[in-house]
Amino acid sequence: LKRQVAVLKGKGNTVGAIAALKKYLETYMADYEAWKELGDLYVSLHMFKQAAFCYEELLLSAPVNPIYHVTYAEILYSIGGAENYRQAMSHYSAAIEYSGGTNLRALYGTCMTSAALRSAGKPSRGAAAVESEPEGLVETAAEAIKQEYRFKRHELLKPVVEPTLAKLVS
Repeated sequence: LKRQVAVLKGKGNTVGAIAALKKYLETYMADYEAWKELGDLYVSLHMFKQAAFCYEELLLSAPVNPIYHVTYAEILYSIGGAENYRQAMSHYSAAIEYSGGTNLRALYGTCMTSAALRSAGKPSRGAAAVESEPEGLVETAAEAIKQEYRFKRHELLKPVVEPTLAKLVS
């Protein structure tokens, strides 16, 4: 079945590849590479809720993998809504912690999600009052992004990075 998935993907038949992977996973539920492949295929079709399920399975298998946390957070961010933004913030925070603060996707995601949370407003009635972000996380993430660009791509710091972060963090 894995070969069949590869052939279907190669032919551009994403829907067929998804069907084959789902059938494969009925038998081999512990194949986490297959869960990742299925999640990525769902993302490619903008089927974010299905992709989220796949990445939840991956997080169960490797709860300290920062890439899984970042990708799951990006999926939640793409789904949208205040509650999904809060969950995304939690996973971006975990990715930052597990990567030692060096994952730029998680750092940018934190800033973008914070801005989205501010735009989304207050939680709806009956929603749990969840802290949207740990104290100072966004400012720390923005500073870490600036540091990264200062050392590796200093020519982009002033014209691109600082104005972008100013819009996200303000």
